[in-house]
Amino acid sequence: MKPLLTLLLSLCLIGLSGSALASPERIVDRETAIQTILLEARGESLDGQIAVGEVIRNRSRERNKTVEAVCLEPWQFSCWNNKTVARKALIGITGEQYQLASKAWELSDGSNLTMGANHYL
Repeated sequence: MKPLLTLLLSLCLIGLSGSALASPERIVDRETAIQTILLEARGESLDGQIAVGEVIRNRSRERNKTVEAVCLEPWQFSCWNNKTVARKALIGITGEQYQLASKAWELSDGSNLTMGANHYL
């Protein structure tokens, strides 16, 4: 667990020193989105993960809510219905999986694979 925590903190700091400063995105929003992508679509392709990121962004924009609020709103993303289960699942995430989900989140800004969808099956 300690190596993963170190990796996550490092990635946050890298984000702060890089392109994240150009965006007003809150760190908590970014991390919540990445965790949601991991929990909802960890086994999917990059495009599948980007699509989840797009749905998150579309809901946030349509509802005028933060990404964190949209992701954690009850019954919106099933991965968060039981936060204890979600936390346990996140413990097993590898650095490679985290990096892919992070890339998907970044690429979902400006992509339109879902054609504006705010839900998926």
